[in-house]
Amino acid sequence: MTRRSTAEVEKTGEPVAFEKDGREVAVLVSARDFRLLQRLREENEQDRLDTEEADRILSESKPEDFIPWAKVKSDLKL
Repeated sequence: MTRRSTAEVEKTGEPVAFEKDGREVAVLVSARDFRLLQRLREENEQDRLDTEEADRILSESKPEDFIPWAKVKSDLKL
């Protein structure tokens, strides 16, 4: 395994993987990359919650709750 100091990780931005028994068990990343990963995780969680909410709303909807696309086009003169 390559030895690197935390200063090198900070300077190059290259992550360093730590292995145990041939498996990656941890990765050292720059603070910038960590913040990006955290933001992506939060966005993914929000997307999941939005999808659940949309699925719930659709499952509770009746056909009369929807407006046919042909009517929308006609009303908008498309």
